Amino acid sequence: MGEKSAVNVLSELSKTKKMPLGKFLHALGIAKIGPELAILVAQFATSFDNLMQWVADAEEQQEQENEALSDLVEIDGIGMIVARQVRDGLASRREILLDLASLIEVEDQPKAIDSGNLSGKTFCLTGSLTRPRKEVQLSIKNAGGKVVGSVSAKLDVLVAGEKAGTKLAKAESLQVLIWSEEELFSQIDSSTTEQPKPPQIEEKSDSQKSLFEF
Repeated sequence: MGEKSAVNVLSELSKTKKMPLGKFLHALGIAKIGPELAILVAQFATSFDNLMQWVADAEEQQEQENEALSDLVEIDGIGMIVARQVRDGLASRREILLDLASLIEVEDQPKAIDSGNLSGKTFCLTGSLTRPRKEVQLSIKNAGGKVVGSVSAKLDVLVAGEKAGTKLAKAESLQVLIWSEEELFSQIDSSTTEQPKPPQIEEKSDSQKSLFEF
């Protein structure tokens, strides 16, 4: 191996020694814990130490009166079954997690924002978007909005990308406000207070990821 190649390898290795808690959780490969759920759990715990304390509490407390699990379930999109999967998946990897945390820097994850430009509004996505769908969903949630999967008269905004189909037609018939992706992010970015940017999430791929992709 030449010097340039060796330097490139060492440089890429050094990049994997520092990552936010959300990416760290996703990279563990726990069953059914994808990137969006990993971010939600990371925002709940905010730090690696807090996360490990939560796991310990969730293991020690009785199942019927488990306050640790109940606290996680309060997050929109997480139910008791998922909360148990998170607990058991992390508990079974406890020694590995502690070893990894001693070798790499797991950065704290900011808490989710409870209010913002989109506070109190419900959104639905349809069509092809330029950004990964999970990234758009997290952007909406971080600005205080809620994402739903269907169009109804109670929906506030339909975000329509290219090749939008039946959802767009239904929204038009119900006179629901329709935004383009650009209009959505214009509203999000117009906040006068500085807010943390949502984590960049890649769409799922059938190919096996390498460590450098996390």
